[in-house]
Amino acid sequence: MRRKVLISVLSCVIILGVVFFSTAFGSDTSATTTMPEFRSGVSTELGVAVDFDVLESRVGAIYDIIESDDTHIIWKFTGTTGDWAFVYTDGRLVVTSMVDFDLSAKDALEKELNDVIDMLNAAGGSVSSADREHAIDHAIYYAGEPGVYHRIKYKFNTDFDSYS
Repeated sequence: MRRKVLISVLSCVIILGVVFFSTAFGSDTSATTTMPEFRSGVSTELGVAVDFDVLESRVGAIYDIIESDDTHIIWKFTGTTGDWAFVYTDGRLVVTSMVDFDLSAKDALEKELNDVIDMLNAAGGSVSSADREHAIDHAIYYAGEPGVYHRIKYKFNTDFDSYS
């Protein structure tokens, strides 16, 4: 179990790293899509199989689909943050943003990660509450500044006593 989680985490890190660094070096991650400069993000893995035709239809009714094929779908959260969601057939989920990572960006990324999971459920993905909670709790957040996530990882109550 621990090895599977480690492999999942490493694959998400590699994917998000490719997305981040491809913009830094000026190359596209695909032949048709030019990626913006992402400054923060979140990734997790669900391992839920989903019909991409149904997912594309559901997503396209609400958001702008950037790219879609039989291995992944990318969309932009238009009308809200403009963040991007990447969903892969193997269950990897990535949400990226053009804003620097801080508490409000973390909240927005977490909300959008939940929105992605809702889309998967709407497309027949059947993500249980327990699987959703596990995916959100074990999500990996990305920031341009080293150590930012470690400083704000834990949730605090109104008295700033850690409760997680």
